[in-house]
Amino acid sequence: AKGKGFGATGANLANAKYWGTALYHKCKIYDKATIAPRFELYEDGDGFTTGTGQSIKSATLTYNYTLGEGLDFRVEGRYDWSSQAVFSKGGTPVAFKKNDTTVTLAALYGF
Repeated sequence: AKGKGFGATGANLANAKYWGTALYHKCKIYDKATIAPRFELYEDGDGFTTGTGQSIKSATLTYNYTLGEGLDFRVEGRYDWSSQAVFSKGGTPVAFKKNDTTVTLAALYGF
């Protein structure tokens, strides 16, 4: 995609280029459980959308267990990494690192 107008950096980047792609797969392990790995890549070399010229990648693995009709339990592990130090280090807004790991536990109810 080509950027138009003003980007996250505040500069007029009418010729900025950014793009992303993702690969998702979901496997049924048994009747009530699935596992879903995914990989995502986002290139924003000019910093038009993220504010910093960078390449960001992420790898995620999700385990889903269906407890009942409309009720699911999920455990997800995610690892993100960037070509630049953009992730908060130790929860402070002044120190940054190039990677981040997240673990999420969730209960979902659909109706």
